[in-house]
Amino acid sequence: MNLEKRRLRRCVTGLLLALWCGLTSCTLQPVEALGHTAIANQRAAMHTSAVNDVQTSNTSPHYTIIGTVNPTTRTLSATQTVVYTNRTATTLTTIGMRLYANLTDVGGRTTVTNVRVNGTVATPTYGPQRFFLSIPLATPLEAGKSVSLSMGFTTTAPTNTDTNLFGTMVSDGTTLSMPYAYPMVAFLRGGVWDTAIPDSKGDIVTHEISLYDVRLTGPLTGYTFVSTGTTTATTKTRNTQTVQIYSGLQRDFAFALTKLTKKSQTVSGTTINVYGPSTRVAVTNAALAAAVAALPIFNSRIGQYPYNELDIISVNAGDFWGIEFPGFVLIEQDQYTNNPNFEHLIVHEVGHQWFYNVIGNDVQRDAFVDEGLTNYTELLYSQARNRPTAAAQTLAYWRDDLAALRAAGNDAVVDQPMSAMTDDQYTTLTYNKAALYIHAVRTRIGESAFSAALKGYYTASKYRIVDGSGFRSAAETACKCSLTTLYRTWILVP
Repeated sequence: MNLEKRRLRRCVTGLLLALWCGLTSCTLQPVEALGHTAIANQRAAMHTSAVNDVQTSNTSPHYTIIGTVNPTTRTLSATQTVVYTNRTATTLTTIGMRLYANLTDVGGRTTVTNVRVNGTVATPTYGPQRFFLSIPLATPLEAGKSVSLSMGFTTTAPTNTDTNLFGTMVSDGTTLSMPYAYPMVAFLRGGVWDTAIPDSKGDIVTHEISLYDVRLTGPLTGYTFVSTGTTTATTKTRNTQTVQIYSGLQRDFAFALTKLTKKSQTVSGTTINVYGPSTRVAVTNAALAAAVAALPIFNSRIGQYPYNELDIISVNAGDFWGIEFPGFVLIEQDQYTNNPNFEHLIVHEVGHQWFYNVIGNDVQRDAFVDEGLTNYTELLYSQARNRPTAAAQTLAYWRDDLAALRAAGNDAVVDQPMSAMTDDQYTTLTYNKAALYIHAVRTRIGESAFSAALKGYYTASKYRIVDGSGFRSAAETACKCSLTTLYRTWILVP
């Protein structure tokens, strides 16, 4: 997420198996959580170099969602089955789920019905704002065991008339944007479900890598489905279209139904699609050019983008610049004409596909882990494109911003929860001071070791959730030196 924007306000076999277990009392063992057909389906969304990654992920949460999208009522009405395997050492007596649409700052609404655990009716309880949903388990879920959760749900998105909302789930008359529109398994931290209401200064979703089989039906004329993952089939009737989507290994799932114009290009085995207003084709082309240039740079410097598709779509929400979702980026429509740093905005959100999606972190407690490195991808981009002036300006901006915060007496610890920071502190510390820490590591260990550190971090942390020690460990391995003092100076003390 590019936070400067917020300164103003701050499958067939797998499918049948999952549905059957949602209606009966079958128990899935972790090794059987995903069958061979389901694995093969998920491979369709992966880059050719990463298709085998799904083979080792049959214990990842597996969502099957079948629903109908109505852009007029701004709704998704669906059934969902989640096969969830307990990958902790803690025996679970409940499964926690998050209903992000219900957050006051998101402004939508998700209602859940007919909750079942292995086919048996369960009565969930709700937390504040009806955000956290706790589903009791009649039989505790031991480590390594799996459970099937099924439910119906309807999610309604707000319109774009309230610019005080977070802005990502929105209907603007042209696009219905629906990230996190489904009940999502909550983040399990140390064997305890995280029930906290997220702070909306920054990103709000922390979620483990999952697999999604999604079948959506919507109106045929004028609309296109855009989503995380890859559409493998489209079925049309006189008035509707139904798309089958497989996600591959993704941090979560987002989709939109849009009338926008698409521009596409394939680079390094990945197709990049940019959706923009027909009146702003030149800027849509510029966004595509920036993404097409950035992706192979990050492939080379960090590691191969493991998916075969990346979608970028504009939306008239009025409250942000750009926000990343897995394989799916939202850009606020006004930025297409009024942001002089538009190219770097696109680059930043593309960079998040490595740092947020592939390598995850607790975005509420450790936001600097993805934002600092993502900010740094802007510098890598300028340097790779032989733009020394732009690179120098980026570094100068980070330093000046931190100097201003310090002059105001507001410097603080980087590694602290988002909720403990003011808006200005959050932007400067999480993005710019964290990026300066990355640059200090680069200066300290040299170019060769830094290059190895980026690649080593990506390889070791791929598809995981990590904290700030992950990159430091990779850098120390690369340089065969200790960076404890440097980490403490930049991250742990003001």
